[in-house]
Amino acid sequence: MKKSLLLGLTALLLSASASQGQQFGFARLYSIMQSKCVSCHNNASPTAGLDLEGSGGGTTQKRQAVYNNLVDVTPANASAAAKGYKYIRKGYPDKSFLLRKIAHAGFENGDYAIEQPAEGGQMPSGQGTA
Repeated sequence: MKKSLLLGLTALLLSASASQGQQFGFARLYSIMQSKCVSCHNNASPTAGLDLEGSGGGTTQKRQAVYNNLVDVTPANASAAAKGYKYIRKGYPDKSFLLRKIAHAGFENGDYAIEQPAEGGQMPSGQGTA
């Protein structure tokens, strides 16, 4: 589960600047978020103020709303915001707060580890690091 979310987010972050490539990458990431994240981060009751479900008439509108909620948006977490992180910063995985939240065990030497407790818990909540 975490591996597919991590791969989807990494693909988006490292995608070329062509909008078609970015849209494909985000569509994949959005699909993963719908199956893994919206139980807590939905539009009715968004944990930590983060809506990963989106709102609108159809999937395209919902996906665009989530994109607007994440890409180049400063996180609500004060510590992450002070470091200049964005939820997703295209091309800069080291400055992408969501990647850091889910990649705590996914990278050698903990290069992307979040600073606890200031940056909150690792995601998905209640999951092991495998």
